[in-house]
Amino acid sequence: YRQTEFQHILEDSEAKVVIAEPTYLGNDIQGILEAIRSELPDLKHVVLRGKAAPGFLSYEELPVDPAPLPSDSISEDALAHLVYTSGTTGKPKAVMHSSRSQLSAIATSEERVRETMHNMSLGRLIKMIWDYDTRFLKWGRKQKSYMSPSPMHALLGYSGLLFALLLGSRLVIIDRFHPSKVLELIEKEQLNTLALAPTQVAALLNSPELARRDISSLLNIGMGAAPCPPDLVRRARKAFGCPVVIGFGATETGGGNMVTDTFDPEKMQAETIGRLYKGMDAKIVDEDRREVPTGEVGELAVRNPATMLGYWKAPETTAQALDDEGWYYTGDLATIDEEGYYRIVGRKKDMIIRGGQNIYPAEIEAHLVTMVGVQDVSVVGVPDEMQGEAVWAFIKPKDGATLNVPDVLAHCRRDLAPYKVPGQVRFVEEFELTPTNKIKKGPLQEMAMKELGQAMAQAVPAS
Repeated sequence: YRQTEFQHILEDSEAKVVIAEPTYLGNDIQGILEAIRSELPDLKHVVLRGKAAPGFLSYEELPVDPAPLPSDSISEDALAHLVYTSGTTGKPKAVMHSSRSQLSAIATSEERVRETMHNMSLGRLIKMIWDYDTRFLKWGRKQKSYMSPSPMHALLGYSGLLFALLLGSRLVIIDRFHPSKVLELIEKEQLNTLALAPTQVAALLNSPELARRDISSLLNIGMGAAPCPPDLVRRARKAFGCPVVIGFGATETGGGNMVTDTFDPEKMQAETIGRLYKGMDAKIVDEDRREVPTGEVGELAVRNPATMLGYWKAPETTAQALDDEGWYYTGDLATIDEEGYYRIVGRKKDMIIRGGQNIYPAEIEAHLVTMVGVQDVSVVGVPDEMQGEAVWAFIKPKDGATLNVPDVLAHCRRDLAPYKVPGQVRFVEEFELTPTNKIKKGPLQEMAMKELGQAMAQAVPAS
């Protein structure tokens, strides 16, 4: 996050205490907190690691004696956890979870692990060895090391932490994903399990370090957080020599909802998000939230005991996403077949998923229109092999204004997280509008795809 996002989250959450590193990945966290602290009346204490500057507390110097627990009991259904994710308003919004929902998510994960181990019959073990190699003789033993190189505030990273705890595994943590570093740690730490976004898998496959490292300790790779191209799944299975399972979940539902199985048919492993976890419900509905026939496309709705309480300070948004019966409407378009396998086919809204991170165009558009010389903006997602989707910004300058790409990108980088900064910027004279004067995004995506197609054609040598 950048300063504007930090301030919004701390102000919105009414946080009373912040515990942080003074610097992180080149960002001056202490400086940011110093700059915004006077505008955060609820913030009472800032705790930083290392020697404390005036007005801050040192983590190392905090009292080590525990304070007495409060005598009042706390309901399992009370708010226990806020997880910020991007919202349709363009600003990060907070998902509310209770102790009950979090404990339910842990129990579901534990049951899934136990079920996987229980289903490892002799015949299945022989098949694993036949398909891959003798490393799977170790499958029945406790898997000792686990890595999920995603931010801990994100679902994939948080789920990885829970999974490692359930397995009694050592969790290997890195501060930033880099393919060569991850491959080095697979060899050095003898990692058994990885949880990755598709873009991370693609980066590992494209790294020259892959051929130089011993990755034979790997027993399983989980992929999620973004659409997983079938070809990528197949390439990963071949390159890593171990099963690759695909999971689907949401912060709002406390974690995973569907997952492929190691022993699913190959086509289902590569092309679906699997079947429901035990104890969960799902349905595919039309615009009126009526269930559609098997095989038809509709919005995916899920329900389980780990579902959120709602969105913090956003009752209208909560009512749109969560009904009175506990169904959460994901905004994802999906199908289900006769065997219970789910496929994601698109998204209802214009959300962009870039490298496993959710991006809402409204946030970027709202930021860009604050730039001098900008009249109108539209931001769209365009398919991208490495990132899943790329962010393209189309800008209509004001009459007489002169804009350039470097200045636009600099404007974005000042206040937006790096993953939200557009990868491409184009200037247009006019936008095509709907009858209600809304900018049509379809023609812009077509324009981008046409440009990409021409670039690819020029890159192919003549035969």
